[in-house]
Amino acid sequence: MIDRQSPRPLNIVELLVASARLYRNNLLTFVLITALVLVPYNLLIFMLADATTPLTMGRVINNLVLGTSRPDGVNGWPGLIYILIAQPIMHGTLILAAAQCYRQQPLSIATNAQAARGRIGSLLGVAIQKGLFLFAALLLSFVLRFLVNGLLLEFLPNEWFFPLTPFSQISRLVFGGLSLLLPLYVYARLIVATQAVLLEDRVAADGIARSRQLTKNSDWRVAAFIVVVLLLQLGLPTLIIGAATSGVAALSLDAQLVSTLQMALLTIAQIVAWPFSFIAYTLLFFDLRIRNDGFDPEHDPLTLGLRDGEHPAWLSA
Repeated sequence: MIDRQSPRPLNIVELLVASARLYRNNLLTFVLITALVLVPYNLLIFMLADATTPLTMGRVINNLVLGTSRPDGVNGWPGLIYILIAQPIMHGTLILAAAQCYRQQPLSIATNAQAARGRIGSLLGVAIQKGLFLFAALLLSFVLRFLVNGLLLEFLPNEWFFPLTPFSQISRLVFGGLSLLLPLYVYARLIVATQAVLLEDRVAADGIARSRQLTKNSDWRVAAFIVVVLLLQLGLPTLIIGAATSGVAALSLDAQLVSTLQMALLTIAQIVAWPFSFIAYTLLFFDLRIRNDGFDPEHDPLTLGLRDGEHPAWLSA
């Protein structure tokens, strides 16, 4: 874990190691927080959805991100309740638990969930604003990529196009990859906004501004950290689920059985992988405060305040 006695800025590897160590030392707590939300929700969605068709790998990845076992899991009233109530409370509870573990305070799931519920309006507000910023960045990236692809076709002479088809394809691939840098950059600049809202008593807009301030001088380092966390959060579970379901599908088993196995594996993967990302980004928040504010965990009155593990007034309301 990060040294609380003499805090210092950490590099990416040290942050990942600290996150993994904190997760390992409190594994059951973080797994339980996530399972209490995802298991009932995924079971409900699985029963309501068409569970007779196994998911494609693309939908497996999509569902890992969304936190559902079926592709239509975010539609209808279950998805609405999940997005507006259950998910924000779960995210807030994970962040508060990670902060308490970082500060080596007594930890209570019920107390953290109650505190997160009390800030649900701000949590939804910051999630909506982050989503709008990211959507705008994705839209701009799509437009730029479309323009570049159009220019390649427009200005390459016809007699050159076919001999240069490999060049054109490579160019599109390169510009397509580069176009993802803008959404990644925007995501990196907003990555600790939720932590700022919860741990520094800020409204949603102030949380966005605070995240931009903290990441200003560390933007690409933060972006690299996010890429590694996402690969661990999504890449490893996807490989495991893909390998398992492919092996089962090769046995020509009933589609319902394959679909059920996918649901179970997806739920387990989400329960195990999601807490790590919230731990990692919460430790990143503290690391950025150390870099920018000279933050001292032992003497900071704002962040999850009291030595006996109680919450400050704004989280107890």
